[in-house]
Amino acid sequence: MGVQSPPTSTIFGFIRHGQTDWNTVDRFQGSSDTPLNALGRAQAAEAADYLRDQLPFIRWAAARHSPLRRAGETASIIAASIGVADLAPLPSLSERDWGAAEGQTWAELTQRWPTLGVDSEQARNRIPGAEPLDLLKARGRFALETTAVQHPNQTVLMVSHGTLMRSALSPLLGYDIGEVPNAGVLVLKARLEGDRLHTELVARSFDE
Repeated sequence: MGVQSPPTSTIFGFIRHGQTDWNTVDRFQGSSDTPLNALGRAQAAEAADYLRDQLPFIRWAAARHSPLRRAGETASIIAASIGVADLAPLPSLSERDWGAAEGQTWAELTQRWPTLGVDSEQARNRIPGAEPLDLLKARGRFALETTAVQHPNQTVLMVSHGTLMRSALSPLLGYDIGEVPNAGVLVLKARLEGDRLHTELVARSFDE
């Protein structure tokens, strides 16, 4: 009988990108490649301060980010501030593609599709062309699992987006993590045992 390898764990620091101009008017961004604004860049610097000052016992080895510019800029600011040299895009961290809603506010969207009604998760799932929620959750879990395999017993920052983080991390943790603010940080420990992934929350920079 072969000797089984001990389970490995990875510490993840999930961070939502800083603010963009579209965030200020609640415009759907999704796969649209929008840049940070001045406040967003300051928020990224504040996230770096949180990681360095509130979690000094964690030395971050690598950073992965959504290929979208707002996430890449956030990751670059944080990595430069705390000294992370291993920085690379990870496509599976991209935000949900909102289809017909891209670039629209909810009011603008419902002018074209009045039957969507009041803004809610159920209504958002009916947006024409929007990425299916189950696919989004699976994609977020895939990002976490593959990174855990590639970085056993290491620490990795994952700079992503609000909808992906809430949709992917809530089922893994077993409760709704709530709305993630711009540059909000969630630190969790993920342990792989065979093909099972166990996660637990270590810290968060914002209130539930």
